[in-house]
Amino acid sequence: MNAIGFLINHDSHIPCSRDVNNLFYSQGEQKELSDIITYLNNGIPIMKFITSIYDESGELIGPNIIYTDGLWVWPGYYGFYLKKYPQIVVS
Repeated sequence: MNAIGFLINHDSHIPCSRDVNNLFYSQGEQKELSDIITYLNNGIPIMKFITSIYDESGELIGPNIIYTDGLWVWPGYYGFYLKKYPQIVVS
């Protein structure tokens, strides 16, 4: 499986984790981004933790869940950050 969307401030133990500040670009396609966020939020949960995730300002993101589509895995907070920062590069 491939991994995407893991951030150092939440998952520093995962080798592919990146710093959220290194994910930005200048313009985002809003319709495409909306479709991506919907897709991510409708993934199949493969792991749930009893903890919740909060962003750097203390805002509740949601439960700590890992999702998959059978090929990729991603953290539940990935869609949150794409929505909060629409200029993040989806790569």
